[in-house]
Amino acid sequence: MSNQNLKDKIAIVTGAGSGIGTGISKILHDRGATLALCDLFGESAEKTAKNLSNDYLFDSVDVTEKSDIEKFRDHLKKFIAIDKQKIIKSFLMKWHHVFTIRATIL
Repeated sequence: MSNQNLKDKIAIVTGAGSGIGTGISKILHDRGATLALCDLFGESAEKTAKNLSNDYLFDSVDVTEKSDIEKFRDHLKKFIAIDKQKIIKSFLMKWHHVFTIRATIL
């Protein structure tokens, strides 16, 4: 990844509570992104968020559950500007589709 400036961008990171997800969150934050973090264990995502930033969203999300993704989407809507909501809605619909396909294959 290049050293591009991510100011005014929102980075959605799954698995942000530990390991690679935490590392990616730090890199994105260091490059200026606002963080929207989720993890199966919400308290882990919260810890990552609080360690990195004052401007963040975190949530407990099981990315294989449509209801969890929809709940996260609703939190995102409150967190971000209205003009970005269409992008987030499209992303979350595609995200759920990918995980549905993976779950069906497995």
